[in-house]
Amino acid sequence: NLLVKFLNELDENNRNFCLKEQLMAAVSSIPANLSEMCAYTSPGQQKQKVSTCIGEANEVEMWLNLCKDTELIDRGKCIDFIERIQMIRKMLYKFMKSFN
Repeated sequence: NLLVKFLNELDENNRNFCLKEQLMAAVSSIPANLSEMCAYTSPGQQKQKVSTCIGEANEVEMWLNLCKDTELIDRGKCIDFIERIQMIRKMLYKFMKSFN
């Protein structure tokens, strides 16, 4: 799990608690919104939830870039996490297009 690996990396370095909270909220919001979306019958409502997930993925990438730029965790690990969230966002965009 991307979140667990990243938070463990921050824990190893005893780094920024506030940052960990922000990341946890943004990352966990993605599957939570997808789960909530499954209860909707309206394609418009479903598409809105996927759009929210894309926004959360953008926020996650921003926090990861901050960690990379400030060297809070290893640059290589940050890049790996960023590439993973970018892949997730691409999947979400493809999924959102299926509602058109």
